[in-house]
Amino acid sequence: MDRLSLEEEEWNLKEQINRSKYEAGLLSESDWFHFQRDKEAFVVEAQQRLASVLLAYLNLQAALGGPVDWEVGWK
Repeated sequence: MDRLSLEEEEWNLKEQINRSKYEAGLLSESDWFHFQRDKEAFVVEAQQRLASVLLAYLNLQAALGGPVDWEVGWK
């Protein structure tokens, strides 16, 4: 989950940079739109990754027949 947090932070920094460029007229409206679309795609993919981890955890619990003591840095 640490990697996902780093990726989210990277996207947020890219958004700040691109927003500044767009507001300064250094990034076209088309490029700003494409960036936003790419970031939204990342958000969806990140949610899918988290759901996959949760599903794997639940499947592990089911296979072992009980709770599994596993700590995850959920945010």
